[in-house]
Amino acid sequence: MLHAGTSRDNFSVAFHHGGYFVGTGSNMSYLGGAVIWFDQCDVAEWTVNVMEDCVEEMGYEMSGRIRAYYLLPVLTLQRNGLRGIFTDTDTEHMLLFVSLGHLFLNIYLDHDESLRRMEWDDVVQFPVTDLPPVLSPVKQNWNRSAIDEKEGAFEEEADAFDNHHDLVDDQPEPIMVVPPEAVPDVSARRKSSRLVAMEEANEENSEEEDDGNDSDYNESVIVDSDNDISEGDDDLADEDDSQPTNQPMKGMQYPSLQPVKGKEAAEDQGSDEEISEDDDLWGPDSDDENLKLRFKTFRAEDMKNPSFHIGQVFDNVEVLRKAIREYSCQSRRDLKFKVNDCDRICVKCKGNCPWYIWASKDNRTDQFQVKRYTAKHTCSKVWQLNAFTSNFLAEKYVEQFRADEGMSMKNFTRIIQKEWNMKPSRSKLWRARRLTMMEIYGDEIGQYKMLWDYANEVRTSNPGSTFYLALDEQSRFKKCYVSLDACKRGFLDGCRPVLFLDGCHIKTRYRGQLLTALGVDPNDCIFPVAFAVVEVEETEAWRWFLQTLKEDLGIENTYPWTVMSDKQKGLIKAVQELFPNSEHRFCVRHMWQNFQQTFRGDVLKNQLWKIARSSTVTKWEANMEEMKVLNPEAHAWLEELPPNTWVRAFQSDLPKCDVLLNNISGVFNKYILEARELPKLSMLERIKHQLMIRHCTKLKEAEKMVGPVCPKIKKKVEKNMELAANIFADGAGEGIFAVDDGGSGIIIDLVHKSCTCRRWDLSGIPCPHACAALRGEDIDPLTVVDNCYSVEMFKRAYGNIIMPCRDKTEWKKLNGTVIHPPHYLKKVGRPTKRRRKAPYEVDHASGGRKLTRHGTIIHCGYCHEPDHNRKGCKYLKAGMPPPNAANNVEQPVQDEAPEEPVITQESTTATQGDGGPAQGDGGQASGHGDGGQASGHGDGGQAPTYNHSLLNELMQQRQAPRVRAPMPLPESSFLTAAQRLVNQPGPSSSTIRQGELAQRLNVQKQSRAHALEIKRTEILEARYEAQLKRQDEAEKRKLENEQRKAVEAEQRRQAQAEMRQAKKEELAIKRKADAETRKIISEVKREVAAKHKKEAEEKKKKELEEKRLQASEKKAQLTEEKKKLEEKKRQDAAEKKKLEDEEKKKKEEEAEKKKKQEAEKKKKELEEKKMKEAEEKKNKKRARSPVHQLPKGKVNMFDEFR
Repeated sequence: MLHAGTSRDNFSVAFHHGGYFVGTGSNMSYLGGAVIWFDQCDVAEWTVNVMEDCVEEMGYEMSGRIRAYYLLPVLTLQRNGLRGIFTDTDTEHMLLFVSLGHLFLNIYLDHDESLRRMEWDDVVQFPVTDLPPVLSPVKQNWNRSAIDEKEGAFEEEADAFDNHHDLVDDQPEPIMVVPPEAVPDVSARRKSSRLVAMEEANEENSEEEDDGNDSDYNESVIVDSDNDISEGDDDLADEDDSQPTNQPMKGMQYPSLQPVKGKEAAEDQGSDEEISEDDDLWGPDSDDENLKLRFKTFRAEDMKNPSFHIGQVFDNVEVLRKAIREYSCQSRRDLKFKVNDCDRICVKCKGNCPWYIWASKDNRTDQFQVKRYTAKHTCSKVWQLNAFTSNFLAEKYVEQFRADEGMSMKNFTRIIQKEWNMKPSRSKLWRARRLTMMEIYGDEIGQYKMLWDYANEVRTSNPGSTFYLALDEQSRFKKCYVSLDACKRGFLDGCRPVLFLDGCHIKTRYRGQLLTALGVDPNDCIFPVAFAVVEVEETEAWRWFLQTLKEDLGIENTYPWTVMSDKQKGLIKAVQELFPNSEHRFCVRHMWQNFQQTFRGDVLKNQLWKIARSSTVTKWEANMEEMKVLNPEAHAWLEELPPNTWVRAFQSDLPKCDVLLNNISGVFNKYILEARELPKLSMLERIKHQLMIRHCTKLKEAEKMVGPVCPKIKKKVEKNMELAANIFADGAGEGIFAVDDGGSGIIIDLVHKSCTCRRWDLSGIPCPHACAALRGEDIDPLTVVDNCYSVEMFKRAYGNIIMPCRDKTEWKKLNGTVIHPPHYLKKVGRPTKRRRKAPYEVDHASGGRKLTRHGTIIHCGYCHEPDHNRKGCKYLKAGMPPPNAANNVEQPVQDEAPEEPVITQESTTATQGDGGPAQGDGGQASGHGDGGQASGHGDGGQAPTYNHSLLNELMQQRQAPRVRAPMPLPESSFLTAAQRLVNQPGPSSSTIRQGELAQRLNVQKQSRAHALEIKRTEILEARYEAQLKRQDEAEKRKLENEQRKAVEAEQRRQAQAEMRQAKKEELAIKRKADAETRKIISEVKREVAAKHKKEAEEKKKKELEEKRLQASEKKAQLTEEKKKLEEKKRQDAAEKKKLEDEEKKKKEEEAEKKKKQEAEKKKKELEEKKMKEAEEKKNKKRARSPVHQLPKGKVNMFDEFR
């Protein structure tokens, strides 16, 4: 039982929630919801916030997700009674009904904006209840005086609902609300002259419709089609339809029936209803300047939910076609264009469905207009539509692909199925995705033509940037080079002098290679410097790229620089030519991939990496000896490699980089993976955009860094500090420490930041030995980290920002030579986008990795020979025993590898061309692109000069090892102190007071210091001599190794020659044995064939004799059967003749009977005919006599008796 307050200070509210609105007009309802009542609501406290609190108590989140509407107590849902609740003004209007006695109110919650999607124009805050009058061709002569008498009563009745519309925004007066007992009859009022006029106009139009131009419209009629009765206005027509339309109705206004022109048309439509001020909703005027024709125009926002009606105007035929296709897809009806040209459109639903639309160009509006329309559907919805094309999907989802370019086809399919309840084919989805990418990034061929303008825009927006563009003789794209000014300045100002070179594939139609030059920032992360697009990765392309990079960075002295790369095609030769004095390192991982093709196993792999990580020559020699013990061939393979290209012990400590891998290039290649699948211009712009974001992000990270060094370097130092727990260091003075690391002696020099293990020297980061020494001096290891890892250098590296480019429409047009794409060579199959994985990288179906059998050698189970199995065994096929069948015990057969050349690490790839750098492709273009290359810098003058400040600092910090030359022995400290005392003029009072004990202490202190100095000198001299001795021994070992290598090489050559000779002899023996075996097999086969031939001939003879006997027996049987058949035929013929005679007799007898019967029948008919004629004569005579003339309807008793 609900209890509401008896006073008007409290009221009750029913919240309808959890449902949704369906239908419009008289069909509107709220389905699937529940009701919760809130009693004792205080009028003084009722606000929007209180209402939202009530909604949140029900478990919903009000803000931004749910819309609330209250129902006017005087109306219903079907009579447009909903009003929105958005501000406190709306709640005040709601409370006015409480003051009038309505203590039970209803609020509806719209969870998914279903009401707004239907018709928002019908659910405004305070809609106008009257519709404007419409002029229509009504031919009745109305009594104007009777109409005027009704106007006063109608206006008084309508004021209660019309006046409040003008008080919503600016009027301070309270809204006027009618109490429930005084609610007027709205239905009687709303059946106005507009409805009557429109009904009559529709009747006339339906009779006058024609396929011609515009005969269904009369220029003397002005119809406001914007206020036609739609599906949501059924409540306007709830009067009794049986009432004659030519009779005036109560409360109706009847407009003037004469055509109205000019301003009079607007004045006669009523004072309360104004014509819409939005002129864009109406079509143009007709040819008559004074006569205004207004039709509803199809707007852009109507495309979301298209609907049609007669008189609707479209801007052009394309808009109409698009609207029809949109309607077809939304309603899932398969519509067919019967007529489709530039002047007419006729569309019909497939099958016997009556849905139909006809539109043509109207000469009054010079636009397309709907002339006929049948909105009813009798067909069912379908799952496949002709209008649901890839172009339609691309237009709908281009923005979603712009936000998520990596959307998978699976997710794309689910989105379409959820929104359209249809599932297109996968090929259609791929075409739609391709069209969206083309819409986002443009045509790939067209982007080549915009490269001149893009190059100019890059140089203009980022002055100092370099953009070279080279073409061939046919104006086809050949290569381009890009380096941004911020990248160059950041690299030279804050990064170490190390260049990482690599190339990767471009995964577009015209393919190509992307060459990259990267650096490493102070936080050991990638720092892109420059990149180039070339057709093929070859010596000429690398030479051009490195020459351009060298000139762009202003590198003249190549000695301080270090280059890290893979052994790619033509790269080694190009580096040797352009960076002759630089240290060229190779990636150990790629070297291991070549190594493991011949020498497999984790033991050799781990030993290879152990050798590469050797930081001293002694460790390298020891590890190489271990490799020699494990596998001498692998040891020989590694000895052929220059150790300074892959071993840390022989690498320079100038760049402060001990990296052995080129994975920095791999990281960058994956970083731009999505960009490499885009057309050339879009790819360059995407890479530039990624670098811009990266610089901005890194600069923000620098502001948050705490401490003097970067975070990754700090972690490495902390790790080394933990490893120093088991290392003990003893000081020797002047920053020199002797370190005991598990029995090995290490010397640390804190002054020069050096360690004999060379890990500190190579990386610039204190090794565990240095951390142990710093621990004894109570020095923070972060303070002795090299300056190249500091946060200050990090800020200097990313301190220059990359400016974005303007929109393509604002680029300056250079009108250069039209750039054509490279030659397109179509290959068989789908283009590959993923790299080929190594055997150990293959993913297993059940998860994890699976090692394939790539490279393994199979052995036959029958003959035990390699390179084939039992199915391909020649001995098993020939039926011969295996070669080792004579032995009772099977012995393993050694693999006989084919003769191969000696595997070395020398590049065998033939280089192509020795041409020069960019100048060889054509002269520099001055902006118009007539030459083969665009100017590289945006300032128009010479290229900006750059100063590698970090390189200069590293060169200054690098000092020679501290080695002291032998010095003469010092004099005795005691004699020196005594001589100093003798030379003094005389002791002062303080000296006397000091006493002899103090003097002795001073002398002993000085002597101790001299002794320490002498000891330090001796230690340094011994270390210097040991170093010289080690160098001499290293040189001797080197000579011995060279001699030994020469001897071993000669021995290997001889051994190989002997092996070749032995193999030749074995092959000759095998060939001879094979020949004999083949001869024996052929003889056996001939004998078997002859035997089979004889048996076949005998068998054939026997078969022929049996066939002859069978044929004779069959012939005898056939003759007997023929005789029997002839005898039987004679008997059948006699019987048949006898039966025919009997039948013939019967037929003759029947014919005679029929003749007799017919004669008798004719006789009877003649007699009956005579009797009828006699009776007719008697009747005629009787009819002529007056006695028998009876009244009509009477019957003669005689006749009745008869």
